Amino acid sequence: MVRERRGHNLEAWMAEATDSGIDALARFARGLEGALAAVTAGLSLNWSNGVTEGLMHRLTWLTRQSTRVMDRRRALTRRMLLVEGSSMTHQK
Repeated sequence: MVRERRGHNLEAWMAEATDSGIDALARFARGLEGALAAVTAGLSLNWSNGVTEGLMHRLTWLTRQSTRVMDRRRALTRRMLLVEGSSMTHQK
């Protein structure tokens, strides 16, 4: 059903799953009822979220890079303050 985009068969599958006697499968099928239109569309329409995933990956990468840069700046500032502070104590 997923690979062949047969969303029109979903309701029949849900009825079979509910009557299958397998509790977990029946619960899963009943849980799909609340979003039947969305699940049917997802199983029927040709769609891809590759571009969105790519953008999210890039955003995550940029966020991590900027965090690393800020961490380096903080560490450098601390070192500079420590060096400056220690040189001031030696001057007295």
